Amino acid sequence: MRPVGAVVIGYYGDRFGRRKALVVTVGLMAVATGLTGLAPTYAMVGLWGPIMLVLCRLLQGFSTGGEWGGAAAFLVEYAPAGRRGLVGSYQQAATAIGAIAASLSAAILSSALDADSFNSWGWRVPFLLGMLLGPVGYYLRTRVAETPAFERTATAKQIKRMPLGEALSTHGGLLLAAFGLSIVGCVVNYVFIVFMPSYAFQTLKIDSSLALYSATFANVIYLVLTPIVGGLSDRVGRKVMMFACSG
Repeated sequence: MRPVGAVVIGYYGDRFGRRKALVVTVGLMAVATGLTGLAPTYAMVGLWGPIMLVLCRLLQGFSTGGEWGGAAAFLVEYAPAGRRGLVGSYQQAATAIGAIAASLSAAILSSALDADSFNSWGWRVPFLLGMLLGPVGYYLRTRVAETPAFERTATAKQIKRMPLGEALSTHGGLLLAAFGLSIVGCVVNYVFIVFMPSYAFQTLKIDSSLALYSATFANVIYLVLTPIVGGLSDRVGRKVMMFACSG
């Protein structure tokens, strides 16, 4: 659902503004996260329990797809000349903070609770806490101003009716290149930070809390290095840093 959310929310952001798009995504994410933590079990409602859980995850993916591109565009359009790499990296650094909170909370709960308690109700706690952050994010995003770049476009009445279609027709090759470049980071992130903890305790039989603490440590390194690499890209160029990191 991430590509679907990116297209739909991206279109909305191009037509009606970055700020409005970010308000929509934080609302969708808060609802999906809260409902995940409150989802009834199979024993309570039968098949509707897992169906609801899957639907919540789909909604989370949809909102994440719209969130990432919208937030990145928002930051870059606000960035001063010569600092777009550093300011744009804050988006990915914030993602690392969220990943640290997720893996650390899972590690603490896994250490503090027995397996039955964790599987029955402990896993729900981070989702319910995440839902409580939704109103805070909503409040902050409704208070920020629209980006100057979008306001100039709106004032000049240059907002396109079908921005995605125009992007595909005029910059199709660059879009394909951007997809390819993005895949590198996504694969590394999901394999080493998301998949590896599960592989470690399910296949390698490593203690689950140890695997989750390892993921937390990896996310801390991720958080520290992201703005450093973003700042370096402002000095030596994007291409140099992308080749270096991909290698």
